[in-house]
Amino acid sequence: MNLKFIQMVIAIMVLSTVSPSLCASSKGEEAVGEPPVSAVWEDLACFALSNPPRIERYDLANQTWLDAIPIQEDAIDLWVDAEGIFVGYLRSVSRIPLDSTEEQHLRDTAEDLNELVATSDYLFILWGEDNITSCMKTTGAYIDSKEYFDSMHGLSIASSLGRIFARDPDGNEVLAVEFEFDGKLGLRQQDTPTSSPRFPNAERTYLFPNDRRLVDDSGSVFDPRSLLYQNTLPISFEEIVFYGDLPIIATGGVLYSFSNSLNQTGQYAPEHSPLKISLKDQSVFSFYAGGDREIDVEIISLDFLTPELPGQSVDPMGLRFHPRESWLDSDSTIYLSDPANLSVHRWSLSERHFLESVSLSGSPTFVAYSGDTHRLYTAYGMHEIAQVKLEEGLDEQPFVMTQEEIAGLATAGEFVFVAQVRDGRDHATYSPNGELIDLRDFGELSPEYVWDSINRKLFYIWNLHPRDIVGQGISTEGIIGVERNSPFHDSEGYIQPVRVSPTGDAVIVGGGRVHDPETLDEIGYLPNPISDVVWDKENLIAIRETDVSTQVQKIGPDYTILDSIEVDGDPHRIFSASEELMVITVVDDLPVFHILNSDLEILETSDHPTRTPTATASPTPTITPSHTATLTFAPEDVDEDHDVDERDLLMVIRKWHTVNP
Repeated sequence: MNLKFIQMVIAIMVLSTVSPSLCASSKGEEAVGEPPVSAVWEDLACFALSNPPRIERYDLANQTWLDAIPIQEDAIDLWVDAEGIFVGYLRSVSRIPLDSTEEQHLRDTAEDLNELVATSDYLFILWGEDNITSCMKTTGAYIDSKEYFDSMHGLSIASSLGRIFARDPDGNEVLAVEFEFDGKLGLRQQDTPTSSPRFPNAERTYLFPNDRRLVDDSGSVFDPRSLLYQNTLPISFEEIVFYGDLPIIATGGVLYSFSNSLNQTGQYAPEHSPLKISLKDQSVFSFYAGGDREIDVEIISLDFLTPELPGQSVDPMGLRFHPRESWLDSDSTIYLSDPANLSVHRWSLSERHFLESVSLSGSPTFVAYSGDTHRLYTAYGMHEIAQVKLEEGLDEQPFVMTQEEIAGLATAGEFVFVAQVRDGRDHATYSPNGELIDLRDFGELSPEYVWDSINRKLFYIWNLHPRDIVGQGISTEGIIGVERNSPFHDSEGYIQPVRVSPTGDAVIVGGGRVHDPETLDEIGYLPNPISDVVWDKENLIAIRETDVSTQVQKIGPDYTILDSIEVDGDPHRIFSASEELMVITVVDDLPVFHILNSDLEILETSDHPTRTPTATASPTPTITPSHTATLTFAPEDVDEDHDVDERDLLMVIRKWHTVNP
């Protein structure tokens, strides 16, 4: 059995013994039953209760109970929005307009109903565990129905993405069902590309505001476009609401508030254990079992939870994050992509501290930077690319929607380069204003494309066997040239990263091979594999991973080691700017900036104090990067057909980007 899993189970058992505040109400004596079926929309909270069957309603704005609405039988599920209260019974669905108490029958189901979700126009009914029917909300008119052959529960819906999310009760997956603008149902995403490192017994899914994140009640956080695991709340929960973009959860009778980087900022134990929570203005409404209605409410000032101010950019100081990619601009500002926190952080080499972070609309699958246009480009889901025009500010803007699925993103000078996959593999270029310039079939896929501005080529590693280095020209008009690979075809040493000299006379790969950029003939070999390298006059300065630290090497023109030093942490990047060297390592998931001179003397090391979370009911998973690791491709790890196709390679690339930041 996996050792980490055993450790996680032991940690939970110990916590259940010594930390009752996370497992039960601090009031101890109060028994908490199953929460009633409920739904909240704007100022209206609704609860379906029995004996007799009825819907109890609470007005959050006026803080008062409204008259109960009698219903025909016990409700299985509720949904409420501007079109009314939708009641799911055992085999039927009805609607009660908000200005009425009369039920309007909408539809019957062939098997037992489980859950309801809706958009502004359409109602989606989950019945028989794996069937979804869509209908018009106000009339019940049939639109579509599909059986998905996998049990689903805990639905949430993202209208902006056209997706319904669920947990698979029999596995360790988050599921997504697509729907069209006309209510027609689409495909179900077959599995989670990167399974949650949390626990398989999550029961519900929830969406953050603006559909930026997807979270289940185990605390696992996913990107709703790709379903890639991204982050975690430190504890599982029973209820979640949002103060702007900031989560507030209820678990074990206690309320917890969190920052936009999912670190705990406060906690409060209500008088009664919450069954349902809602938020209005500066008050938390904690509904509990009790009172004449069998449900009552405790109103709690938000101040007791000491939340941060919502809508702010993520503060990277002391934040545990592992940058996936990094770039240096002409002003000596380093950009560090942090998909888990929906951000690109900025660190000033001249000022020696973090600047305001770039807030992203979601967790990008790919990020690229163009020094020519001083823009960041972010790819989301299958087709969406956005941009940040850094000369104008830090706001993200739409750039282009691709026709085919995005499998890679880079910049070639002022042009945006996109690797795509559908029936085959394509390479495309776009102008800075988002116009498609060129599209070529049979382009190869790779986790990394590196631009050589002198020779006007993109270099990358072809990761199918045999691995090789490939160069592809991009003209001054953005026209894509032919691909050319090295004459060796032996896989040895062809691993990321790929680095090109500023003078355009050498290309180095992670395994240490040095190639001529024009012919791709081998012209040298470094003494060892490297994690990154820069050119410093006639010498190379490389970093590589050792058993305990990062080694910084000065390598001479004949590729022999002239000097070396050790710095703490795992290697991430090295940059050269303003007669200084910047080595970025990661120590305990914290980026550390080491500033050196050409003699490898350490001039300064950044002070990066950690934030210590106070809620630790379950361990936060750690993804350990290995920048010089070989990307291995085993089709049986991707699907069951054991055939290599473009879809398999795309999934491997996305996994590489997730576990090898």
